[in-house]
Amino acid sequence: MKCCLATALPVSSTHKEATPLIKGNATSMRALFWVIFPALLGTSIEFYEYALYSSLTTEITHNFFQIGGPTFGEYGVWTVFGIGQAFRPIGALTFGMLSDNFGRKPSIVLSTVGMIVFTSGIGLLPTETCCEGWGATVGLVLLYVLRAGQGLTAAGELISVMAFAVEHAPFGHAGFAFALVLCAANAGSLVAATFVSVLESTLNESDMMHWGWRIPFLCALPVGLAIVYAQLHMPEPEAFIKAASEAKEQGFCKSVKPYRRQLFIATTASCLHTTFHYGCLSYIKDFLISRDLQTVSMASWVSVAASIMILFAQLSSGLLADAVGFSKLSVSMVVSTILCALPLWLMLVYAGKGGALCFVAVTIWSILYSSNVPILSLGLCLFPVNVRTTLFGICYNVAQLAFGATAPFIENAMVDAFVPQQSNNQTDSTPLELGYAAPAIWNLIAASVTLVGLLYYCRSVHIGVIEPSSIGPF
Repeated sequence: MKCCLATALPVSSTHKEATPLIKGNATSMRALFWVIFPALLGTSIEFYEYALYSSLTTEITHNFFQIGGPTFGEYGVWTVFGIGQAFRPIGALTFGMLSDNFGRKPSIVLSTVGMIVFTSGIGLLPTETCCEGWGATVGLVLLYVLRAGQGLTAAGELISVMAFAVEHAPFGHAGFAFALVLCAANAGSLVAATFVSVLESTLNESDMMHWGWRIPFLCALPVGLAIVYAQLHMPEPEAFIKAASEAKEQGFCKSVKPYRRQLFIATTASCLHTTFHYGCLSYIKDFLISRDLQTVSMASWVSVAASIMILFAQLSSGLLADAVGFSKLSVSMVVSTILCALPLWLMLVYAGKGGALCFVAVTIWSILYSSNVPILSLGLCLFPVNVRTTLFGICYNVAQLAFGATAPFIENAMVDAFVPQQSNNQTDSTPLELGYAAPAIWNLIAASVTLVGLLYYCRSVHIGVIEPSSIGPF
């Protein structure tokens, strides 16, 4: 039986694998898919639930943030979003230690249950629309609490599933396994965006604002419970079973100490993905609507189109990484992102309402977004099995907090800074449109940080100060 983790190409004779080669449960790509399928469903429902919030920002603003005016609503809705992100590092540590010490399966199951409970609860909240004054206050407080719970559980689920998939993968297909996880995540986001788009196109504005927005949250409960039942029958990876005793013998602190460089690399490498996801994919609909660049319906379908194209791009990226090498593909795609970020934002701004140029922009964005497959899988497998989900989970979620949670705030603030509120006449149209492309600056900063991390990784491997990632070819 082939090994579950592809061997890194030798860079130096002194290098060893970051994780010993261990036989995986799956012997083919088809077998791999069915072994990890329940875990993929959990990732889909997690991202479905998490994406609902960003897909329903207009309705949530109307129900929870009417009092403070447009500016309060615009920033308030993303403040609640940021609360969920702020709790992710805590969730990563908690569920990561659970995953590394007791198994990938219990971590995945418990985090899925948590996401179901917290997300369904949002659909039951009182609001000012239904309960007037007291409803707005109580509902807003509970919204903060439930979003914090979502952040805690979401942080643990994704990383555990990443490790679960990679550790089950047959030799030479770890990139494909990782791509399946990210495709499952984006499939969940796609379902959420499509569901909301259908509701917004079917219901009138009044019904959508009053009760229609609750439907997607409540639908998560029965589907999620069925997924949890399927997850209870998943097999643990043999890689984890063999490494579990070593984790208990070594102790957590001793296991962490040798990986300071890897922690830096994994954290910086994750920055671009978090910015892409929360500052582009999740933010683009709200950006187009709030800045009156597209209609609600058009912005919704642009978001749906992006999610569809990302699925195909990520599968292709995983297969390509297995074939040509993870670090090579990662660096080339990050450089491409740096070159394309500003032109893509300008395409969105200049497309005009109903313009097809929006779809051209999100198509290119989707290809660049798929860089998360080689980059994140490389970072995950810098660490050995016995501390993998804990350490990479912390790195990934710290990057989420620093670059993902802040992306909507910073990008909104940049647009406000470059676009004077009083400039609404035709003579100022050109500078206004250029100012609307200001979010590209935050994308460029995140891409530059990720590029620094990747170049540091390549340099460190070549001079022999760290071992290459065990994910696949260098």
